Amino acid sequence: MKKGTLNIYVGPNGCGKSYLLEQEKKEQENSILIPTEIVWENDFKESTKNNTTSMDIIINELLLPSLTEEINTFNNVVNAKASEINSKLKDKNIISNIKRYIPILKTDNLIKNDTNYKITLSKLLNLDTTLIKEMSSGMGTYLIINLLKLSNKTDIYIDEPEKFCHPSLITIIAKEINKLVANGKNITITTHSPKLIKELNWDFDNLFIINTHNKDLEKQKINLNIEKIVNNSEIKNLSKLLKDNGSPDQGYKIIGEYLSSEEKLKKYLQLRRKNFIDMFFAKNIY
Repeated sequence: MKKGTLNIYVGPNGCGKSYLLEQEKKEQENSILIPTEIVWENDFKESTKNNTTSMDIIINELLLPSLTEEINTFNNVVNAKASEINSKLKDKNIISNIKRYIPILKTDNLIKNDTNYKITLSKLLNLDTTLIKEMSSGMGTYLIINLLKLSNKTDIYIDEPEKFCHPSLITIIAKEINKLVANGKNITITTHSPKLIKELNWDFDNLFIINTHNKDLEKQKINLNIEKIVNNSEIKNLSKLLKDNGSPDQGYKIIGEYLSSEEKLKKYLQLRRKNFIDMFFAKNIY
């Protein structure tokens, strides 16, 4: 199975990360967006701006699309029995009784089309929501991310998956995201969490800083350009100085060697990725 990709967008509040995520999602036909604020059954609030509910995502976006084959089988069985069912209904004069109530049902908006007095069998998915009602928002986010493995969507966008999560849960969520990528899903996330980034398997080419409201969405994304760094004249001079005169005991020669090529610098940053992320957030570089 081909491995997927993981893109990470970081940046201060209000810089347009969520908007960028929404626009990119629209460009991908087979995609799903998990918003940062999801309304859970135990947490309906008047102040909640986002009307996306947990059940909308779990049923319509995750479970039903993955049950297409089963639903088709169910429909085929029902259709095959349609004549037999209608015949039995007619024999028992049920149809005539239903016709009498059609105007009432139509008024209550329960029947959309009564031209031929058709009866539609609705597909019902019955979920026991007891556990969901007892979940915290953080555990709910984990549930949805865990269920994404059932989704037939190839491109998944997750807005701040670390929100409402304690540190150990962030680690668990990171592992789930890593599994999704390993199994071929293309994941794009926004985040403010250095801990989450350190737990994820990512490449420096896929870490982007979002810090502008440029109308061109692609120009909002700035990544760490390793090639530009190693070709900088000052970096080249520093690399040569360290290699020629640096103390081997203090590792200066090795650092100079790492600075001498794009591939070597990537390798060095990969080895020191956690330190890099700590510095990145501590100094507010983004």
